Amino acid sequence: MSEQSALEIGDLNVLADASENAPEQTTLGRSQGINIISDDGEFKTVEEIEREAMNMALGHFDHNITQASKALGMAKSTFYKKMK
Repeated sequence: MSEQSALEIGDLNVLADASENAPEQTTLGRSQGINIISDDGEFKTVEEIEREAMNMALGHFDHNITQASKALGMAKSTFYKKMK
């Protein structure tokens, strides 16, 4: 990829090739995601999005907080605090 701070057209080809050759995703499916727009058409707050990510991680890891917090790059103590 480019050493520059901006992407160039050639960089996109490298990314596309890597995507095609990547193993099939077995963790949280690509079809699952967090919608940043609420049902009423407004942007969700960071806290709402974070809460959804935490809930998805907990569901994926069968409510194992250690694994969920690690997957989100969050300290377990922070995860507990944010759950309240």
